[in-house]
Amino acid sequence: MKMKIEKPWVGFASGVAAIVLIASAINRDAYTSGRMGSLLENIETPHSGEDEVLPKDVRFILGFVRGSDIKSVRVSQAIADNRFIYQPLVESIFPAVVTRDSTTFVLYSQERLPADCTTLTVGKGIRIASCP
Repeated sequence: MKMKIEKPWVGFASGVAAIVLIASAINRDAYTSGRMGSLLENIETPHSGEDEVLPKDVRFILGFVRGSDIKSVRVSQAIADNRFIYQPLVESIFPAVVTRDSTTFVLYSQERLPADCTTLTVGKGIRIASCP
């Protein structure tokens, strides 16, 4: 009687090859556009992908928070009610946090600025102010 010797790596290699072929077929546009060539660079680069996934107003706030070394922000009720801005904002500005007692106040540019606040910057429909 002949014993069959199994080679477990053959099944593994076949599975990996199948995954690569399927991923290649699905991501054909990425390969043809040249974006796939920068995949490793994007993985290594801090903050890569933010431009693709964050709304422009959140990127504006994030840039100001990072550039000014701000540790916390306060947001208007209108921004807090907009889950498409508030949730990515909270996640992206980390380690800075959103608190109720911060002196940095973020609101829509068309909202009324409290009398005791001073505008620091305005852009992308957002106003960032300093409030005591």
